[in-house]
Amino acid sequence: MKQAYHRIVNLGWSCAQIARDWNKRGILTPRNYQNSENLRLGREGVSTKIDPGITWDSHLVRDILRRPTLMGYATQNGKVRMRDGMPVIWAQPLLSASEFKKLQKALDALAHGTRGPMVGNPLTGTIYHWCGAPMHSSMARTKRMKKGVEKLYEYHYLRCRTIGQAAAGKGERCSDVPTLFPVNYVKQLISGLLLDELGDVMVTTKTFVPGVDNTEEIETLEQGINNLSASLASVPAGSMAQVSILETMASYEKNLKALESQAVVPEHWKVESTGRMFRDEWEGDMDWEARSDLLERTGARLYLGGPREAPYMDLYAPRLLTQDMLNAPEGDDLEPGWLAKWHREVESRHSEFARKPNEQ
Repeated sequence: MKQAYHRIVNLGWSCAQIARDWNKRGILTPRNYQNSENLRLGREGVSTKIDPGITWDSHLVRDILRRPTLMGYATQNGKVRMRDGMPVIWAQPLLSASEFKKLQKALDALAHGTRGPMVGNPLTGTIYHWCGAPMHSSMARTKRMKKGVEKLYEYHYLRCRTIGQAAAGKGERCSDVPTLFPVNYVKQLISGLLLDELGDVMVTTKTFVPGVDNTEEIETLEQGINNLSASLASVPAGSMAQVSILETMASYEKNLKALESQAVVPEHWKVESTGRMFRDEWEGDMDWEARSDLLERTGARLYLGGPREAPYMDLYAPRLLTQDMLNAPEGDDLEPGWLAKWHREVESRHSEFARKPNEQ
């Protein structure tokens, strides 16, 4: 769940992309998971069948990510259960309250048309056309005779997204040359460019040092005090219920003063060298699936255009490479939103550069 949070909030993934990824990795849906637990524990009188037809889709993913149970809250009929004016905690939180708010904001943005990169592209979010549009996958098939046997050959390309959109009558194609770039050619191209740019850059380890900020706890206590205060009007004066409520409010107020008296200490990152170069990591045991994931997570982006024989290129890659980027992140281990900010900067810089043809 932390990984889904990271991919949606920091990488801009859609719920459909999350669903495809979970299905590919064999992650069970809630119903199938419950049935598998019933089978494992030998429960009787309940379903133990794992139905392969029940898979993740964007609606199910979105429903799961909208649930306040991710914060460990108990719910009843879809609403958070309250006790003494406070949410009832029944399980270990998967997300903090602030993370849950960021996730809901990102999901709201997706619901209004914001989409992540296309999963079909083997270099997702990394290769863009010179015009600024993403490069999408294209495949050509041809049959050839080899040693008297007809064989089917497949050729994979990347092309500007506007080519497909124009063919479907959904817009105009960009004015650049409509080149089809073979995927293997692009892989070799970006590999050489990255090693030239970053090969000798030292990889660092980046350790998060949490700060001290009681804002969430203070807001929760204030909410509890307000809820209890509102409930006083409905109980008789001098009753045991009133005494209990006033005692609870006094306890909350005492804790509130203690939290408010603590100074806020900003969170920060500690960066140290790992002793390994980017070249060591790239040329190690990484396959292209891992490399593509690395490129996406580090924010590397290549703009490609012109004819295949003499393409023009514009590469952007962060100079600071951290071990957090080289190891698949399992949660919010990079500053939230850093990738979106970097992409906006890249788009602005390329737009300026693309207007200067003599520098291409």
